[in-house]
Amino acid sequence: MKCPEDAPPCIKYVFRKVEKGEEIPFVGRYALAYFLLKRGFSPSQVAEVFVSDAKNRRLIHYQAMHIAESGGSAPRCKDLKRSGLCPVGGYCEDC
Repeated sequence: MKCPEDAPPCIKYVFRKVEKGEEIPFVGRYALAYFLLKRGFSPSQVAEVFVSDAKNRRLIHYQAMHIAESGGSAPRCKDLKRSGLCPVGGYCEDC
């Protein structure tokens, strides 16, 4: 699966880290799951993105189901930045 081209830099950054099998903090997993769900991916498809994160895959599927059912809300840019997941300062309004 490829990262959607319209994804903001932080989502692309998290997606690349997931592809490499790197550890992703909760806010990064949540942001990527939220973004993909809003683009029409199912919770199962979201969990597939995290195939290299086997220890968290069940949790990610649960979180994706919860976001899909509740609607959730997007994480704030400053939270992603604080977690080291914002590769481009000033891209978003609240950065």
